[in-house]
Amino acid sequence: MSFFKGVIQDSDIAILFFSRSAQAESTSKHWFNNKNQDTKFANYLVQRTYRHLKTSGLQVIHLNEHQQVGKTFGERITNAFECVFQKGYRTVICVGNDASAIDQLNWTQITASLKQGNNVIGPDLRKGAYLIALRQEHFNRAQFENLSWQTSGLLAQLSSLGPTAFLNNQKDLNNQQDVLQLKKMRSAIRKFLFRLFGKAETSDIPNILVQVIPIQSLSLRAPPSIY
Repeated sequence: MSFFKGVIQDSDIAILFFSRSAQAESTSKHWFNNKNQDTKFANYLVQRTYRHLKTSGLQVIHLNEHQQVGKTFGERITNAFECVFQKGYRTVICVGNDASAIDQLNWTQITASLKQGNNVIGPDLRKGAYLIALRQEHFNRAQFENLSWQTSGLLAQLSSLGPTAFLNNQKDLNNQQDVLQLKKMRSAIRKFLFRLFGKAETSDIPNILVQVIPIQSLSLRAPPSIY
């Protein structure tokens, strides 16, 4: 099945790539407890996501921590949405960098649903969202800023903002346990991790990674996936 169905040209819709830089991401997330490996993996995720977003044909606006404005997550993401709307776009599709299957997004399907008057939400497995697409008429600054960001209540609140179409669930990559569950991950990520750890085979990724990643008791972060 082909997930990218042609290049879309639409001046009303923009993609907001809301992501920390690789350096900042690797400081916050410790997938391997090794700064060098964490930074390389973070850079891979940022570059991989940006590359797939560009295949949509839509305008991509990348705001990392150097351009984001606000003290809290709610303030930063709200200001980012408002910034894109002020550029003249009527719909913003916001995506982070850690969705496991970003390459499966069907941009034609997403834009068609938006043009029908819906918001579009891509839920993650922690009841957050790896993709939030809002039409301008459904965006209220105060309401949006005060959503329960980074909690399991976020998905339900996003759904209440307006008519909503849902994409398939995706797993995000926030911690060691997510990486260790690689049997369900995309092959491109699996291959990158084997290059990162100097492994040539891809047949038994979880067992091999257990040997190189120290297992710790983790406090799992609640969603959203997007930063």
